[in-house]
Order: sequence, then C-alpha cells, then structure tokens
Amino acid sequence: MIKFTNDDPDKNGKNDTYGWGASSDEKGNLGTIMGYAFGDLGWQKAPDGSKYEYIDTQHNPDTKVYKKILQFNQDLFKAGAIDPNAPSIRFDAAKQRFMQGVTGAFGEFSGWISHYISDMTKVNPKSKLTYISGIKNEDGKFQETSFGTGLWGFWAVTSSCKHPDTAVKLFDYLLSDEGWPITKYGTKGVAYTEENGVKTPTDDYGEFAQNGWARCMVRRNNDPSFFVSLDMPDEFKEPVTKWIDVAIKAELQSK
Repeated sequence: MIKFTNDDPDKNGKNDTYGWGASSDEKGNLGTIMGYAFGDLGWQKAPDGSKYEYIDTQHNPDTKVYKKILQFNQDLFKAGAIDPNAPSIRFDAAKQRFMQGVTGAFGEFSGWISHYISDMTKVNPKSKLTYISGIKNEDGKFQETSFGTGLWGFWAVTSSCKHPDTAVKLFDYLLSDEGWPITKYGTKGVAYTEENGVKTPTDDYGEFAQNGWARCMVRRNNDPSFFVSLDMPDEFKEPVTKWIDVAIKAELQSK
C-alpha cells in the first residue's frame, strides 16, 4: 500500500494515488482495516484472565489487540496509504475510485473479479487485478477474517408445520448429489445447456444466479465453485475457485 501511494503507479507525475480504498458505513462510521491480522476475530473466547468468557476484541479492555489495530490504521493514514476521502464517502464511491486507479487495494468478494476487470479496462485497457485471500499475522501465520451469520443465513421449520420431516427432506435433496447441480446451476435446459460436459448459460441464467430460490436456501461448505458463475470468463474460473477455497479454509467462525 505504501508503494502504491508513493511510487506514482500511473506515472502521471502527481501525488494522487492511495494504497487502500476505504469508506464509511451508512451511519458515517469509519471502521478499521486488516484487524484480523492482529487478532480481531469478532466474537471469540476471551483470553485467560479476562472479565468475560466470550467477547468481541474491540470491546475487551483486558487486551491490547485493538490498540495495536488503531495504531496500525493511524500509521497508514499518516503515511497517506489510505484514501483521505474515506470518512466522507460510501462504499460505491470508494469502489469507483478503485476502478479508476485512484486506490490500489480494495476489500471485495473474489467471485466478482471478472466484473471489476470488465469495468476497469473501460477506464484503462492495461488494468490488471489479483486477489489476496488474507495476510500473515504478527506470528507469521496466514490469517483470514472471522464470520458469524447472526440472524441471517438460516432456515427454520415452524412448530405449526404438519410435516417438518418433509422440509428437512427438501434441504437434504438440494444438498444431495442429485439435487446439488440444480441448486448450483439451475434447471438444465432453462438456466443452462450442456454439451460434452460443458455447461453454457442461457439468457435466463443471470436471473437464476442472482435470485434463484435454491441458491438462496442451501450451500455446500466444501464447494467453493458455488460462487463461480457459469457466465464468468473461463480465464477467471480456476483462479477464483482457488482464492475462495483459500479464504474459506482460513476463515474463523464467530463463537
């Protein structure tokens, strides 16, 4: 990030690039970046001697982890490595500045890299993009961030359901070897066609990929290619699948 800030990557002779494209949230709050490398992994078991058994690191007065994160972010801001407009812009504006080459790194889902490349090359045909699944922590260990679904991402069967076993059978089918291709790709002949083992998306595939009911219900936890759409350019499918796999294996669940 420091090099992108100081080494004039676009060679325009101006000091107008920044290492990281940050932004504030919908309430105007500016969060920290890369805290996971310092041990900020969300709601986890607290270190021995802490007042609480489980706590989010940023709220734990018994650890210096969050102080280290704040110092790291302060140093980046002082070095000009974070976009100084971050406090006053939202995600979409930060995204546009990244695509325009104003910032060099940006937090995003790797499965959308082909869309980013498509938009970026309209601005600069020589644009190149890669994905970093995580960074090493202070101990030299590769560390990704943590994730907890909270009250999102699960299904429940009500107590008034007359046949709860049937609902469970539906979930089981969608995750089975027979049902998974339907969950993942849609209905053959509708969302895609297949010839010699090669699946080709139809005009209806985009709607399925965005709003398909089955895709919204279940996901296999060992299939990163679920996030690689059929209409993604072939050159991105293999690397994106690997990037997502690395991120999934390194991610730590909230307790």
